[in-house]
Amino acid sequence: MGRITIFTIDECRFCIKTKAALTNRDIPYTEINIASHPDKRSDMLALADQLTVPQVFFNEKYIGGADDTIALLERWNEEKSYPTALERYQKEIES
Repeated sequence: MGRITIFTIDECRFCIKTKAALTNRDIPYTEINIASHPDKRSDMLALADQLTVPQVFFNEKYIGGADDTIALLERWNEEKSYPTALERYQKEIES
């Protein structure tokens, strides 16, 4: 099964915005808070080569930050072949 992973820190408005965009679409995600788990920062850097948060991944595929993730979700909303972004996500995890 596929999953979305988000590297975040506390009080990050872009992290909050990204998580809200996923939650509002009922799309599940796994959050890795690098403030609570500083050892995971090196994992984030190895995967994304970025210091900023959020950093979002769909399985092994790097999506990007908040703007990239929200743009992807909006594209999923607009796709005519899927009624909702959640259904688009579910189709993605099946493949």
